[in-house]
Order: sequence, then structure tokens, then C-alpha cells
Amino acid sequence: MRFSDFRKTTSVVIATVSLAICGSLVVAQEAERPRVAENWCELDAPGVYRAIRQLDPANCPPAQPASQRPQDLIIPLPCGRHLVLRRLDTPASTVIDHVVGNFGGANEGSLRQRYVQGSRTAAVAGGYTITGNDGRTLLARALYVQSHEWTQLQDSLFTSGALAAWGSDQAPSAEADAAVCAITQERAEETRWRDVRPKTGLSYFDAQDRLRALNAYISAESRRRIAQGGEPLVPWEAGSPGFLRLPSEAEWEFAARGGSVGIGVNAQIASYLIQEADTDVIRAAEVSEIAVISDGTSRQTFGPVGSKAPNLAGLFDMVGNASEITQDLFQMVRPDVMHGARGGFVLRGGHALTPLSLSGVAHRSEAPFFDLSGEVAPAPAGLRLVLNPPILTAGAPEPGQYRSDLQNTEFEEELAQAHQALVEIRQTPGAAFRSEARALLAAVGQGGGTSAELQQQLQRVEIALEQSESAINQARRAELAATIRSAATGILNIRVNGVIGVTLLQRLPQLRAMVAENAEVAQHSEGQRLRDAIATTERELDARLAMIDSQTRTVLALIKAISAEEQELVQDVLSQVRDDIAAEGLWLYAERAWPLFDQVLADYRQDLTADLFDTYLPLFDSARPTRDRLRRQNP
Repeated sequence: MRFSDFRKTTSVVIATVSLAICGSLVVAQEAERPRVAENWCELDAPGVYRAIRQLDPANCPPAQPASQRPQDLIIPLPCGRHLVLRRLDTPASTVIDHVVGNFGGANEGSLRQRYVQGSRTAAVAGGYTITGNDGRTLLARALYVQSHEWTQLQDSLFTSGALAAWGSDQAPSAEADAAVCAITQERAEETRWRDVRPKTGLSYFDAQDRLRALNAYISAESRRRIAQGGEPLVPWEAGSPGFLRLPSEAEWEFAARGGSVGIGVNAQIASYLIQEADTDVIRAAEVSEIAVISDGTSRQTFGPVGSKAPNLAGLFDMVGNASEITQDLFQMVRPDVMHGARGGFVLRGGHALTPLSLSGVAHRSEAPFFDLSGEVAPAPAGLRLVLNPPILTAGAPEPGQYRSDLQNTEFEEELAQAHQALVEIRQTPGAAFRSEARALLAAVGQGGGTSAELQQQLQRVEIALEQSESAINQARRAELAATIRSAATGILNIRVNGVIGVTLLQRLPQLRAMVAENAEVAQHSEGQRLRDAIATTERELDARLAMIDSQTRTVLALIKAISAEEQELVQDVLSQVRDDIAAEGLWLYAERAWPLFDQVLADYRQDLTADLFDTYLPLFDSARPTRDRLRRQNP
């Protein structure tokens, strides 16, 4: 904490203590407990208010109980403020599933830029369990991400001492609450929704100070509410409460890309994808639509939060405005792995003065913790918080009870089942030999005369085999996803070649007519160029038509191979590929490729030996009737 912040907080604490001493002879009236106000979005989620303010009445969406794990979690803070977080789901069917994405994006440019912004692979998963309507089927694992950047108004709760006053077991008196809230309430009255600014100029340690105060408040207020038969402020996972922290780099970029719907999109495109209001149309926006970028002439570098369009996950200002502090230490990006040296903390997303050529979800920079002048607090550095529970949660108590001292036997069972599925030996090359090796290991391990050293060696071999099987299964999924995508793309390519064939057939009569109509020109160089153009067009037409037949056979062979795989695995991977392609805005697949893909897949599952070429050639090549007609008209 800086001296100025310390002085403000200390003065408030002294005032609070003085009030308590002066009022010791009377019964102090406890302050009204923080609650969600009806207009919570006006100053604490201006992007939401911007979207609804034209409505009559312009009511902020109602808050849902934390136990329901709502899409938008609204946490009441002291002094009439709120913290708003958006739920991001990572698809999962077991507790160890995660989403693997390609992050970063600078594989060109200067060598320095490539080592700072380069592409890399990372995995992301939430900690909250999201189940189906039956309450048992696991659909996703979720985490919560702050929908807007941490604002100056919210930060006044820390500097005024309001969070500290509410962060102890005893709630403050009404007089003490009024004292610590005076600054925040005065600022709120002076602030309009369209002028709420991000808090910037923070160091890494400033961020941790605010997180400590926020979590202390959430814990204390949750204890008070539970003691009176109510719910805590944040969702619990089993018997463990969630807590606020900084996002990891992977979590931050997962959120910046739009969550799961944007994970398959490259960095250059994902920076600008938005969804049209009140429609399902996803399009690439101009940078001015999604990012606050300063022209250098304004008196205020950083613009209002939530003043631009949100990304696909409903998060505002992920690009531009304030740079956002993450939990990770900075590493360079080698072409193969992340470099082993670790330095300062990482800032993500760029800021209002970042050049447009560098702006985007891939942007990252290093900030040292200290320099010669002392603690480093970069001028554009701001906050975006994440809420998640611990991974190794406590046991699940009865509904309506909140305890953290129970053993979580359910998690142990779920982990064992998920592990077994992950390392299961499937029908891949060498599966029989690996099954035999495991059986032999198990038989040797059961022998009563084996030494402790041998048992340890056997366990190491077993773990190595499991690691190998897990890698094989993941590689198999990646290969299957590539095959599915190739087949679907092949269907589109066949259609494209068929349409190009129509264009070439329409061009040939025009070229021939030009030669025939002007005999004089036909004898000179211009005529020769026309004859060469006719010959080239005819060769290209023949090549395109031959390619259509070849591509049809290739696509059918790919889908036939896919149909021979485990049906459950195929459906799982197919669903993921479709989601990735839809996130890229490639609607042609949904309209023209997937229906035919599904039809072929169903036919091969009925009869894997069927010859489907003659059946599907005219379906893939839908322009063939037009070409046949043109040929009859112009033989």
C-alpha cells in the first residue's frame, strides 16, 4: 500500500475507533447490511446499463442467488457499490476435463515481438461444477470473470477503509459505516454512468492488497449471513467457498476470446468478434467498436468502462483502455515451449495508447515488480478479477449448510473414474500389447515376495504406461478432429469447384465467339492470345471436373474412417469441431457441409461396405445440372 493510501485508511480507522469509544455508553445501531440495489448496473456495470437504458422502464436485470451459479453474479459491496462477474463455462464430462486452446498470435514481425507475443498452447478449466437438469450429469466446469474493469469508484471502497470496516466479524455501527462511506457516496453522486473510469496506476502489490480486503469482506459478510440462516455472497463448490484472485494468462485470454465459443479462433480474428444485439449474428467489428483507444489529444487517456461493445462472452474492454494485471510471471515464448526464465508480472490486452497494429487479445507485456525508484506501478495497469473455488474441495454438506471441515469422498471417486477413462486402452495400434503389459505388471505386483523397491519400480512403470495412454488418447482426439474438419472442408471445396466449372463453361462460348466474329484479328497476335486463353480455360475445366471426382472419393473415405471409430468419441469430437467452426463465423459449414456430412456418416454406420460414390457425387457437386445444360447448349 502506498503512503497516501495508508494515510487515508489509517485516518478512517482512527475515526471509526473514536466513534466506538464515544458511543461506548450507548448501544450502537449496526449499519444496514450491504444488498443488491435495483439500479446496480448504472455505475458498477455501465456496459449493461448502456444496453438497457433506452427501455421503459430501464431496469437492471434482477440478481440471482449465488447458490444457483447464475450467469451474472452480482456481489453487493459496502456503500451501495457492487462487483459484477460473468460466468464462463469450460465444457467437461469429468472433473479433469479441460479446454485446450492456441493462444498468442505473433509468429511474424521482429524477433523480439515473436518471443513476447508468440503463439502457444495452454489449457483452461473452471472449478465450479455445472450439471444438467437432473443435477448429476456434468456439463461444464465454470469460473467467474469480472465483466468490467475495476473502477475508480469501486477502488474508493479500499482507500476509504470501507472494506476494512466490513471485513471483521463485527459489522460496523451505522455511524462508522457513514464515516467510511462518505467519500464513495460523494463520488457516486458526482459520477454519471457514461463517465465511470477504470482504476489505473496499480502495482502488483496494490492488486493483492485490494484482493485481500475484498476476500476478507466476502468471508466476514458471508459468515454473518450464514449465522442468520441466509446464503453466502459467492457460490461454493462442495464444501469450499470461492475466492477472488487475479486471472492466469490462459484464463485471461480464454475470457478475452469469448470463452469456449471463441477458443478455436485465431488471435487476429478473435480480437474483434462481437454478436449483433438481439440476433445470433456474429461478425468482425471495427477496433473502434470494441476498444477504447486514445488519440493522444484528450485530457483523459483512459475512457469510460463499458462504453464499447462486449465480446462474445459478454465482457467489456478486454482490448484497450487499461492494461490488466495477471497472476503469472513473464516468460518468453520459444518456438517449442515457454522459456524457463521468469521475470516480472504480465499485463494483458494493451491499453488506450497501445498502437492499433499491436492491439488485440494476444497482446502481452512484462512489468517489473521493482526498479531503481522502488515498487513499479505502470500508469496503464488496472484490474479484472476472477472468482473460483479451490480445486481440492472439502466434502459436500447437506443443502443449506456451509461447512469446510468434511472429507470429500465424492471427489475422490469422480477423480478415480475420470482417471480410468483418461488412461483407458482403446482400439489404437499396439493396444493389445499395452493391455498385456499392464496385466503382467498387475500379476507381478500381486506376488507376496516382491520387495518394496520392486513395488516402487512397478508403480513407476504403471504410471509411465498411463501417461503414454493418456497422450495416445489426446493425440487420437486431435487426429479425429482434423479428419472431421478436412472432410467438411472437402464438401465445401467440391461445391466451389463445381461452381467454378460453371463459370468456365460460360466463358468458353464468349472466347470462341470473339475469335469467330473477327477473322482479321484471328490471324494476328491478338487472335493467338484468344486461342491460348480458350485452351487454358478448357484445361482448367477438365482439371476442375477431375478434381471433383477425386475430392468426392477422398471425402467419402475420410467419413468412412470416422464412422469406424467409437461412436461416443466421434460425437464428442464432432460437437467440439462444430462449435469451433461456428465461433469463427464460418456459417457456410452449417448450411452446406454438416447436413451432408451427417447423412454420409449415418449411411456408413448402417453399412460400412457400401459404395456411396454415385449417390453422393451429385449431392456434393450441386452445380453439375447447370454444367450439363451449358454443355448441351454449347457443345
